[in-house]
Amino acid sequence: MPITKTHFRAFSISCLLACVAGAAATEWITFRSEPGHFTVRYPSTWNRYKDSPDLFEIENFPPSKRLKGVVIPQGGAMIIVLGAPRDTTTIENWIGARGEALSKHEIRTLPQESGACTQLVEVESEGEEGPSTYTHETSFYCSTRTGLYRIELVNWRDDPKQEQLQQIALKMALSLRSW
Repeated sequence: MPITKTHFRAFSISCLLACVAGAAATEWITFRSEPGHFTVRYPSTWNRYKDSPDLFEIENFPPSKRLKGVVIPQGGAMIIVLGAPRDTTTIENWIGARGEALSKHEIRTLPQESGACTQLVEVESEGEEGPSTYTHETSFYCSTRTGLYRIELVNWRDDPKQEQLQQIALKMALSLRSW
């Protein structure tokens, strides 16, 4: 039987629904930092690496895969959530202090909830880890009524999962609440 446009559309819609259902099936967990005065939600399939009063770090690979020096294995990624240094008063100051950016744009659709980001800026940059070896960094700078925060995704340049990883980091940034 030949495949018609109707068959193809039905197959495409089925695939899309399966992908959405699979993505929605991942449970998200809330992390709360009393000293950092924030909460953030993250995928339960990621592993917490280390926490400190102003730093929360997760990785999408098991601790046994962590490498010395480079840290992230091929195909791995980590997301770090931290508050701004004490002398940083604006997102622009913080971005400027970190150096050159590949791209920068403001996220316009933000949650209208208490403690949520009132300004959210996405900045992409790269870091050289060795000769011709680069990481890609996507940082979401969040300004709330009570402070500044950065949600930073670090993964290898040209990672085929780049967009998916960025969506996870963005969802975490949109979930951040401060007090």
